[in-house]
Amino acid sequence: MKYFIHCMTNFVNFNDRLGRRGFAIFYLINFLISLGLAFLEIFGKVGFPISSIYALITLIPVISAFVRRLHDVDKSGWWIFVSFVPIVGIIFMIWVSLAKGAPEQNRFGQTLVI
Repeated sequence: MKYFIHCMTNFVNFNDRLGRRGFAIFYLINFLISLGLAFLEIFGKVGFPISSIYALITLIPVISAFVRRLHDVDKSGWWIFVSFVPIVGIIFMIWVSLAKGAPEQNRFGQTLVI
């Protein structure tokens, strides 16, 4: 949970690095919350789009986490735009998510250790 809280509170930071573990935990918790809100919206007969509001609230922290993950694999944050290319983007995002980061300090600093 500490990775999720760190990513949500440190959402304006596009400069550091985020390791595989922190990235995976952040995305897993974010996915589970989104899924829970969607079920609540569908089966709980909620009158407003709570999952869409949550998606808008977490948009910038998700982008920030992905940019910091790109930095961990020694890529510029501008590579995030590759994710908009239809099939190539999904493959690229999976590769970035699973790729091993640089073990030592790179041009973006040291990997986040919480």
